[in-house]
Parts: sequence; C-alpha cells; structure tokens
Amino acid sequence: MDIPVIDTSIFDIPATTTNPQLPAANETKSTELDQDSFMKLMLTQLEYQDPLKPVDNTEFIAQTAQFSSVAGINSMRDSLDKFVADQSSLKTLFSANLLGKTAMITTSEISLKENTPIDIEYTLPQQAESVSVLVLDQTGAIVQRKELGTQGQGTHTFTWDGIGDDDSQLAPGDYSIRVEYPNSLGDNTAAQTSIATKIDSVSFGTSGTGSVLTTSEGREIQLSEVTKIKNT
Repeated sequence: MDIPVIDTSIFDIPATTTNPQLPAANETKSTELDQDSFMKLMLTQLEYQDPLKPVDNTEFIAQTAQFSSVAGINSMRDSLDKFVADQSSLKTLFSANLLGKTAMITTSEISLKENTPIDIEYTLPQQAESVSVLVLDQTGAIVQRKELGTQGQGTHTFTWDGIGDDDSQLAPGDYSIRVEYPNSLGDNTAAQTSIATKIDSVSFGTSGTGSVLTTSEGREIQLSEVTKIKNT
C-alpha cells in the first residue's frame, strides 16, 4: 500500500532559515514519504514554525493520524504475510505425513489392478431412488452396471472387484466410474465420487504452488483433492 503524500505546505518553514539536516529540495523528485522522512519533516516544522503564523493544528493532526493508520496497515500486512507463510509450512509438513497412507481423492478415474478391488465413495445431496453405478472402459462403453436401489442422503461406499457384466474378470487398466441418480425433475444426475489410493510420494511446490501428491497409480493430485485419510 502506498504511503500517503503529505502536504508539505503546512510546515511553512521560512525561506531564510538554514537547516543542514533538511534534504536537498527536489533531489529525488519523490512524491512519497517514508516514516523517517515524515518524522524529520514534522520535527523540523515544530522547531522552525513561524510563531506569527502557526501551523494549522487540525490539518497537521489529521495527516499525522493518516500516516499512522497506513503504518499500522503495513504492519498488519506483514503479519498476514508471515501467517500465510506459516500456514504453507504446516501444509508441507501435513503432506509429508501422508506418505504410505491411503487417501480418498475426488475423481471419476480408476485404475484396475489384478486381484485388487477398488473402494469407491459417492455422495448424494438428497435421498434418491434408482441409484446406479456405471463402470466404463476407455472407449466409453459400459462394462459393468450395478443397480443399488434407493439410497439416503450422504456418503456411501461401493467396492468394485473388477468383474464385468458377463461375470468375467476384466483386464487391468484404466476405467472411469459414474454414479447416477434421478434428481427432483426425474433427470439422471452424476454424484460426486472418490476413490481410495495410496500416496507414494510428495513433491513440495515452489512459491505460490502447493504440494503435489503422487498416487500408486502414478496420478499427480493436489492436497485439496484429498477428502479423507485412512491408516490402512
């Protein structure tokens, strides 16, 4: 925040007065004063004011108060900057503690591994009838469809074992998950989904960026995408 320009005309220092401590006039042509310069001008004004033409105290006090307010705001800004830096450090330490743990992350993308079931969570904003879980391959074709019936409001869990609609084990690879439910108008709506994944590594971001977590599937995610931490 810029420090306010002080109207130096209120100081009214006589032209015949010689003061070696005053800075050379227009030396830097600066239109702003820092705190030290302001204090020098104020003390000089008090020392050399013309007793026959005293300073307008109301204006002087008003500008002094304004300068003090800006100084206070700058101090508050510095404190907030330090607070943000401290919070960033705490997030870094928290991210490091996620190594090796299982996290639920918000996504619809899943990676099927051999003999490894996938835990899926989905959240319904309201009770819904005819909730369906769809698993799609990379071409968008539905390879598994599960009818879950009526589900209440809140978060629910579904585990996919990699079995397709024909009861055969599907090949390992990348798939996507979609949980649908009818909304109040009867239209199918997709619920928010999260999957369980293991955190294999953490990369600490540079200034302005957060930590990047790498999952066991090789996916890079932000800490904000983590919805739950498990100890398993």
